[in-house]
Amino acid sequence: AHAVKNSSEVRKVLEESGKVAAVFQGHSHRNHYSEIGGIHYCTMVAMVEGSGLTNNGYSTLDIHGDGSLVLNGFRKQADYHWKQG
Repeated sequence: AHAVKNSSEVRKVLEESGKVAAVFQGHSHRNHYSEIGGIHYCTMVAMVEGSGLTNNGYSTLDIHGDGSLVLNGFRKQADYHWKQG
């Protein structure tokens, strides 16, 4: 498996900084989201999963003044809306 071997230590650094709202990582063959320690973790789908336009996914991220984040997913990428606080 391709995973960070010291993920709990990495999360601790991110959480203790108080400056990280979200982590975007990729890619997976499915959408995945979790919230750990007040940080949003979003695993993005593969940009190209196969031939044809329907077999890909991508997104844009809107960052609002109130701290909320809106991930606008296209094709196979899911949408997410996170409010801070």
